[in-house]
Amino acid sequence: MGNKKTIGELLIDYGLIGSESIAQALKLQKATGLRLGELLVRMRKVSMEDLEWVLSKQIDTPYVFIDEKELDMELIQKFPIPFLLKNSILPVFETDAGIWIVTSDPFNAPAFDHLKNKSGKDINVSSGNAGKIEAILKKLVPRGAEQALVSYLEELFPRINNTSFYRLDFLLGANLGISLSGCGITRPMPTIEGKFEADRIFMALEIMRVPFLYSEGTDGNGTVLSVYPVLNRACPERYPAVLGLFGLCRPDEIVLTDAQVNGLPNFFHSSGPLEEYPCLCLAGSGPVNDKAIFTADSAPAGVDGCHIKGYRPGLCPDCKGAGCNSCAGLGYSFARIEGIYPSSELKNRHG
Repeated sequence: MGNKKTIGELLIDYGLIGSESIAQALKLQKATGLRLGELLVRMRKVSMEDLEWVLSKQIDTPYVFIDEKELDMELIQKFPIPFLLKNSILPVFETDAGIWIVTSDPFNAPAFDHLKNKSGKDINVSSGNAGKIEAILKKLVPRGAEQALVSYLEELFPRINNTSFYRLDFLLGANLGISLSGCGITRPMPTIEGKFEADRIFMALEIMRVPFLYSEGTDGNGTVLSVYPVLNRACPERYPAVLGLFGLCRPDEIVLTDAQVNGLPNFFHSSGPLEEYPCLCLAGSGPVNDKAIFTADSAPAGVDGCHIKGYRPGLCPDCKGAGCNSCAGLGYSFARIEGIYPSSELKNRHG
């Protein structure tokens, strides 16, 4: 038998994409480690439907058009919904010998092995639409605890808009600790009762349709999930740039970042920068070049000529940090800064 064609070759053969787009995606693939098909969809070079159809041709797997009315909800709920969501898997049929699933990733052998071990049955794979699978599974997610966090964040976000608080730190434990950070300051906030895992926080933000970047680490008290909402369409006009405002910035072009990504199809977690793409550095200082974007706290010191966009914090003159009505209980006032300044400008606190 001859060698099977790659997904890129098939997309070209079917007239769905050109060779230049494949070459661009292959270069990006080296930096991100993502599969070629996923990159091409997120780069808007092909549609998910076209990719899934070609994948089914490549591996000779049936492509299923999902009819929600015919699904066995009891079968679906035999498996953890977060696991099914993460792996884009929808169980659709079961017999004594096997389970039939629809997935947008027919190469996900570890997930299929997990289902086989859990069920003790053979797993039969068909391809299907990722968006449809996700929409069905999200309807089955219990939302009691998530709704409490949604209500909390819906009240908080308007208060921290137009401030330097661009990062939310969630301390995961018996109760959910929350603090705000940005531009060299941190503000503890009221806790939420109940145990929260990262998946529940992600679900709350997805319910709110808030795209975000995130990282996970530990401190002396436990696991800390750091979340950076990415909402602002108004982006720096030049680089290197330093951001210090809630919502950071959301360019329309491809952006690389050292953080993990949720809900931002044109942002890619990367092991390092590529000269043709902006690179948003959150965890630490990356190279300073004409495509670099930093936060006020990740920017290297002593760099002149940065495009600064954000708010410089200072203690509220009325309450001196205690929190009052004039500062929305945050304890700080915020001076808008935008222009060409040294990299540390936003951390020069006044008051």
